[in-house]
Amino acid sequence: MPAIYHCCSPALQGDTLYPLNMLKELYPALYDREIQKYNDTPARKKLPSLRIPRLNCLWNDVIFCLPLHPYYIYHELQYRSIPVSPDKAFLRIPLEYIRDLPTAIYYDSIGPSPETILEEKVEWLDHSNYRELSTVPQQTLDWYDLLVQRKLQRGFFSGIPHILVKGAIPIQGLQVISWSDPTAIEQHNHL
Repeated sequence: MPAIYHCCSPALQGDTLYPLNMLKELYPALYDREIQKYNDTPARKKLPSLRIPRLNCLWNDVIFCLPLHPYYIYHELQYRSIPVSPDKAFLRIPLEYIRDLPTAIYYDSIGPSPETILEEKVEWLDHSNYRELSTVPQQTLDWYDLLVQRKLQRGFFSGIPHILVKGAIPIQGLQVISWSDPTAIEQHNHL
């Protein structure tokens, strides 16, 4: 069963995953904590107000997910001895959970945070043809090699297509997995 993956807190609670702008209204304290991740660089501070073509909404109106099991990312980072916490958690979301929500694929590129998102970088997700990636894209592997050279630890999802889900996702009963657990891939492949 195809899925997408959302990086989350290992202590994730509740039965709904909300985009940041919905959190702002529903759970202001949680929003205040989560919005801090955009304060690490001047360019990232602009991301929350960035408009996403096709979905016709702002960056913070969508939930960001990956089309790749997170273990593949963790494995490549470990292979390059890039120090990362083995405890990073992800929510595995079966595609059927987002079937009724506007969803697009954003083809992220390597480099600084964008000033604008070009329409040709965003396409609608075709549920009938969706396939999870089974390898980390080459441009991302090249980026990891550059991180090693520069002794940096950031942008681990750069260059990986992002699945953008507009709206809240029901998550009751879904599995939280650790990106460092290879058995999660084996279990997933047997679904």
